[in-house]
Amino acid sequence: MTVFPPSRRDDYLATISDLGFQRPVHQIARAYTDGVHGEAVAGRSGAAVIVGDFVELSGTFDPEVYDVVGRIAEAHLVEPPAGWVAGIPDATPDRFVAFRREAFRPMRPGAVEGPGTRAAGTSGARTPTIDGSPLEISAINHSAAEELLSETWSADVVANTRSVGAGYPKAFGFVARHNGRIIGAVGCFAIYRDGIEIQIDTREGFRRRGVATELATRMLAECSRRSLQCHWDAMTPASATLARRLGFVPERVYWCYELRAGRAEQTT
Repeated sequence: MTVFPPSRRDDYLATISDLGFQRPVHQIARAYTDGVHGEAVAGRSGAAVIVGDFVELSGTFDPEVYDVVGRIAEAHLVEPPAGWVAGIPDATPDRFVAFRREAFRPMRPGAVEGPGTRAAGTSGARTPTIDGSPLEISAINHSAAEELLSETWSADVVANTRSVGAGYPKAFGFVARHNGRIIGAVGCFAIYRDGIEIQIDTREGFRRRGVATELATRMLAECSRRSLQCHWDAMTPASATLARRLGFVPERVYWCYELRAGRAEQTT
């Protein structure tokens, strides 16, 4: 098995072409194929592009590639080929969970002032309050990033894009604080040459109270200011609903499988 960093993306694409495997087609895989971040692995019978917990597989089940995927706590296998699904030895219902994701068309720079965004509350609306106290919104700095990384609910906001090579957009985002405590954050799950994949998380107990809407609106405005496209791929119905409210246009619904922790040890 061979591991290919982003700098060797052309070698990876040539390798899977020689093996007759499908090229990566999903948007999030572009973080790797654009050469920004992530990694790819190729074995004798299968291969994978990995960006955070996002995994796009090709070929058929390969035990060495699966061993790499198995190190991810909750790997999200997007539309895995049938040859992969059939070969996974521990795909029991409690470990291999199917769900639907919804991809949206990218929000282009300047579109942030569209009617969908205004409806979300950016046109002259005051900052939301939580229990009578206003939300404190600020850019993610080093200390905020470390705080986000220290908690499971918020780590994905910054974990994937801490190291991005020169010549590519740098990660950015915002946190929402209530009485000094971070209760929500938005950042870049993935970075592309011309845009970002948005990631929003809200602390349990503060959801459905306008925090995610406020953070997403700030992020869209910042993407527009930086002339970057903003991509949205919803894992939950609540995320899809928010995307529509902000003016994102649905593109397609597709199946994804969450391979949860507790997988059986592999023997090769």
